[in-house]
Amino acid sequence: ELRQFGIAAEKAMLSATHGVNTHRGAIFILGLLAAATGHKLSFQSSESLGALVKGLWGQSILANVPSSGSHGIEVRQQYGIGGARVEAASGFPSIYQVGLPALKSVSMTHDRASARVHCFFALLEVVEDTTLLYRGGLEGLAFARHAARDFNQRGGIRASGWKRQAIHLHHEFVRRNLSCGGVADLLAATLFIQSMEDRCPD
Repeated sequence: ELRQFGIAAEKAMLSATHGVNTHRGAIFILGLLAAATGHKLSFQSSESLGALVKGLWGQSILANVPSSGSHGIEVRQQYGIGGARVEAASGFPSIYQVGLPALKSVSMTHDRASARVHCFFALLEVVEDTTLLYRGGLEGLAFARHAARDFNQRGGIRASGWKRQAIHLHHEFVRRNLSCGGVADLLAATLFIQSMEDRCPD
């Protein structure tokens, strides 16, 4: 049933964008997390949203993998990486182990936009982003992760001149035609989970 909702949302997106996949990954990830939130509230569960997605639908997510239909599928077949499906079926470890800690570490000392940049670069350093791989191959992914590692090792948004460095990297990504779509989806999911944790504490 959730899959049918997702397919309908994808069709609406493709109709609105004239066939351009702007956020299929976000529909998939946020749809699962929204459904997990409904389950959590309905059954007063104390489990995290990621644990609920893994427990309720993890096996089904991995058992129903289409053989074609998206760039992510093509990349997963070519490079043998898990992508969004494995991330979701595993309970979103990148979010809980990297994204949320990074976001929370600066949320009390920096403004919301800056904290999100900090979270983005933390995720970019570790995530095997299928959009990056599709656009730039292994070389593009390596460049992006190296750039993120350098940004983070300098202190992230705690470093002086971080905005200038972030803008420079943005222009460099544009020049190389690199897009971090997978990381962007996980950033959105991190913000969603944080919001739900604040609203519905265990």
